[in-house]
Amino acid sequence: MPPRRPPFVPPELRSRLEAARLDTLALLRALDEAFVPPAHLPQPQTQQLFELDADCAEALWALDQPVGSLDFKAMLRDTIASLDQLPEAREQVRARLPAVAVPRILKLEKAIRAHLETRDAQEWEKLLTAAGVPVSHVRRLGDVVAEEQVAARNMIKPTRLRSGREIPTWGVPVKVNGQVGSRTLGVPGLDEHRDEILADLERRTGPSRG
Repeated sequence: MPPRRPPFVPPELRSRLEAARLDTLALLRALDEAFVPPAHLPQPQTQQLFELDADCAEALWALDQPVGSLDFKAMLRDTIASLDQLPEAREQVRARLPAVAVPRILKLEKAIRAHLETRDAQEWEKLLTAAGVPVSHVRRLGDVVAEEQVAARNMIKPTRLRSGREIPTWGVPVKVNGQVGSRTLGVPGLDEHRDEILADLERRTGPSRG
């Protein structure tokens, strides 16, 4: 069951983010298909496009996080700002390309964008994997936890808070000689080791002024 969305997050935000990422991907693939030399790519504008696309990817991840785990109001503010900038950022890239290449890039961009919509991420992943292309869609946390390999490697372990409450946490990813067991330490309480840490710092650096 997907995490409950805060009431102030627009229900259409996910579809806006996915559409924006497809628009950007179509442009980048068109540049590749048109064989635009790296020297002809506007580096600052292309870099900005990558950064805005990364913002969208991060926002899609954030939408799958539990309510209360993130500052969703700040995330929403930053995400809307990135979405608003993306159309102009893509246009800035196109405007600085060699004029002779632009008509072909626009045609390719439109065709690629339409073709990307014919399948979902899971279908594209299967096709590309079968073709030998290393690829993976961004998985939700629930999908990762449900993976057979995660269970086989004993990656989800219980740990106990100082209050006595038990919660799941990630196990150590490195396994030695096929051993999947590992010891999980309890979560320390607030300031539990403060005196020990300060004493160690004092031994190393001199008396603390705090």
